[in-house]
Amino acid sequence: MVEIHFDLFIKYLSGQASPEEAISVEDWRASDARNAAFFDELFQSWHQDGNFRIPDIKQLWRDFQSKRNLTISSKAKEKRQKWIPYSAAMIVIIVMIGYLLNHKGNRPVEYTADMDSTFFRLPDSTQLWVDQGVKLSYQKTGGERHIRINGNGSVQVVTHDSRLWVYLNDGIKIEDIGTEFQVKQDQGHAVIKVTEGKIRVYYYESSAIAHAGQMVECDKVNVAIKVAPWRGDFNFKDQDLGKIIASLSSHFKKDIQISGQLENKVMTLSGKGLTLTDCLDILVMTFKVKYEEKKDGSIYVY
Repeated sequence: MVEIHFDLFIKYLSGQASPEEAISVEDWRASDARNAAFFDELFQSWHQDGNFRIPDIKQLWRDFQSKRNLTISSKAKEKRQKWIPYSAAMIVIIVMIGYLLNHKGNRPVEYTADMDSTFFRLPDSTQLWVDQGVKLSYQKTGGERHIRINGNGSVQVVTHDSRLWVYLNDGIKIEDIGTEFQVKQDQGHAVIKVTEGKIRVYYYESSAIAHAGQMVECDKVNVAIKVAPWRGDFNFKDQDLGKIIASLSSHFKKDIQISGQLENKVMTLSGKGLTLTDCLDILVMTFKVKYEEKKDGSIYVY
C-alpha cells in the first residue's frame, strides 16, 4: 500500500514539490478510490483561492488589515504574518488527521503464521489456531467484520454486535454467530466442522446451515455443498460389523465399504461425541485392519 506524509500534500498543493515528491502524491492518489476522492476534495478546497499556490505574504497581510480595518503594532504584525501563509497548510493537516483517524480502522490487519506463532487473537477478540504458513487478514467496515483465511485452522468467535464474515479460498463464505469451528481446505474440498453454535456457509448459488456437531463440505470439483454430522453418540454391543458400518455410513453420510471377510465379525463400539475417525481407529485396533479414503471421498476398510 502506498503511504506518504502529509507534508508532501502541502508542498504539492503549493507547487513546491519536486518531481519525485509529486509522483509519490499521484501514486498515493491512484492506489485507492477513497484516496482519490479525498485528494480531489482537498485539491478543490485548496485552489478556491489562487493565492495559496504562490502566496504573497505582504499582500495577504494588507488584504487582511483592510478587510478588518485593523491597526496593529509592528511586533504583533510580525508575529501574525508568520501564520498567514501557513493557514491553508494547517487546514490540510487538520483534514489529513481526521481522514487518517476515520480510515485507520478500515485498513485490513494482516497476519502470517510461522514456527513461533500459530495462534492469533484478533482486534475483536476472535481467536484462531492455524497451520504454519497460513495467512490471515482482519478488517472491520461499518457494522461488519471480515476475516480471510487461506489455509487450515480453528476459529473461536466472540459474540459481537457487528456481523462476522469468514472468507475461505475459492469463493467460500461463512456467516458466523458466536461459534467455534474448524476449517480444512485444499484444491478439491473445503470442510468446516462446527464445535459450538451454528454457521451459514455460502458457496456460489448454494447455502447451508450447520449446527454444533455438524460439518459443511464444499465440493469444489462439482460445485456442491452438503451438511453432515462429524461426531455422534453410539452404543453398539456385540453386533455384526456389517450392521455397524451401515449405521456409521448413514449417520456420517459417508460411503464406507468393508472387505467380505469382515462382514460377519462381531464387535462392541460405544462412546459419546465420537468422530468417524475415532470409530475407524477403534475398528483398526480391534481387528488389526487398515482403511483408506479414496479420491471420491468413500472409505474402504480391509
